[in-house]
Amino acid sequence: AGFFSGKDYLEMTDTERRAHVTGAINGMLVAPLFGAPSENLNWLKTCTGKMSDEQLAAVLANYIKDQPTNLQLNLNVVTFNAIRETCRQVK
Repeated sequence: AGFFSGKDYLEMTDTERRAHVTGAINGMLVAPLFGAPSENLNWLKTCTGKMSDEQLAAVLANYIKDQPTNLQLNLNVVTFNAIRETCRQVK
């Protein structure tokens, strides 16, 4: 489990939202330190490298609002799913 839920995210300030999403992405990018193959992160680097923290925070907020079941889910999982889905659509 993570520290926050989707509901918690929607209650955060804009600054907290931006800090959360950039921190989450930074965390994902260090996955190779835990044994994940670095080539599995190419999509994340390519996609999010073109987005600002404001854009990323909005992506996550919209993802949660569009799918209310995400309100109760762990924010770490919701964040990953939102970014992954968005990046798949950007291709």
